[in-house]
This record gives sequence, C-alpha cells and structure tokens, in this order.
Amino acid sequence: MPKDKKKTTKKKPAPPPVRKSAVIPYRFKNDVLQFLLITPKARDSKPAKESLWIVPKGTIKADIRPAESARIEALEEAGVLGEILPRIKGFYRFEPKNSAVQEIHTYFMKVTYTMKDWEEKNQRKRKWVAIENLREYIDDPELAEIIEGNESKLRRKLLWERTRKMIFPG
Repeated sequence: MPKDKKKTTKKKPAPPPVRKSAVIPYRFKNDVLQFLLITPKARDSKPAKESLWIVPKGTIKADIRPAESARIEALEEAGVLGEILPRIKGFYRFEPKNSAVQEIHTYFMKVTYTMKDWEEKNQRKRKWVAIENLREYIDDPELAEIIEGNESKLRRKLLWERTRKMIFPG
C-alpha cells in the first residue's frame, strides 16, 4: 500500500508593505510646544469619531517623494501649510487587522499657515494639543514615542531660529 502523503501547504508570501507618509504638524504658542491632531475621516452619514485622534497620513504615490506626500496630506486632511523638516523624522510599521502591513515615513511640519476652509473640513475635526497632554489623545504608542523623542530637537530648532534672528535681523 502506498504511504499517505502529507499535504503540504505553502504559505503565500506576505504582500509587500504599503508605503505611507505621515505628517506631524507642530507650532510653539507662547513657548508651549503643540501638535495638530485630526479625527479620522467621517464616512457616509457617520460623523468623525472624536475620541480618536490621529495625524494626517496617506499612501505614497509612485511619482511623489515621501516628504512631499506628507505635505499634501497636511493640506488636504488638516488644512495647514508649513515647512517640512528634512532632518527630524521617524519611521514605524503598523499592522492593521485584515490589511497589509504599513510602513509609515513620518515627517514634522512647522506650521506657518492654518486655513479656515480646506478640502476635508466637513469630514474631520482638528485640535492643537500640548505635548504634555499628547498621550491623552494618541493611542498609537510608536507615534507618541516619535513625537516625544523629537521634542528636544524641535525646541533646539526654535532656539536656533530666535538666535539667528537676533544675530541677522531682517
């Protein structure tokens, strides 16, 4: 009698991670470091969930660099313009349930202008949050660590900008 052959099931290789960019808009208001958070996008007749706060992010298109993608997301989702900081950034992986793994390239943006009307105004809320209160709003520990881990760099950048203005006014 022939031996029973064990069925071997080959696991399908995992799909490549989805590349996304996120932007962390920030400002200093009365020397308090604040970050702009937004709610997830409202769907159909469901309003945005105000207990969950995130930062703007989106899929990186093939013809756009991650930093430029982050700038676009800030404008579309949060209605802010500003300077993307090339040297201050982070990177993390996110594994959503029932979805492909996401590689998220994270950039900080010094906000220079906040729009009153923007593309997703009717689908999202936005809120400025001081760094001391950040963990009350952000559920993602990796994102919170990236933000908190760059606090001293952002403060040094502010100090350098003030010093430069005193030395080279105008």
